[in-house]
Amino acid sequence: MSLVRAIVFVIAGSLSSLASAAPCAGFSDVDDASPFCADVTWIANRGITVGCQVGLYCPNAVVSRLSMAVFLRRLGESVYARSTGTQFTQTTPLGPGLSETVFTFGWAVDEHVIWRSVPSPGGKVSITEIAIENNGGGTLTYFITVKNVGAGPTGYALSYAVLQ
Repeated sequence: MSLVRAIVFVIAGSLSSLASAAPCAGFSDVDDASPFCADVTWIANRGITVGCQVGLYCPNAVVSRLSMAVFLRRLGESVYARSTGTQFTQTTPLGPGLSETVFTFGWAVDEHVIWRSVPSPGGKVSITEIAIENNGGGTLTYFITVKNVGAGPTGYALSYAVLQ
């Protein structure tokens, strides 16, 4: 067999085995039986990667620093914040050194919530305590104490991020 025929035979054999393999996560160049299929599926399902072309993952391609920056941003969005928003806005100014406690209820027990206080322009506030009450029935109430640590009165907003 000539060298050219041998190369064509190897390429044709590789293509036929690729065509018969089940694609992993919709990528025709990753076999469903690959030990990396679960990992590829995980990052594809979270939108961290969309592959290198439609239907291709390009498993042996070099990843540039620019692509890695996109992957890390998408990872942060997919893993950390499932939802975000403002739960409460206090427009009546809170005096310097004063604290107040607000509450918010109906949060699912299995949700992981991070709270942040955002002062009005020029103000300074800090969350000094978060108490959690289990209401039964799978819900929680958060009691959040906010303190004005600035020199003048300020309003504030409580924002949240529900983690995945």
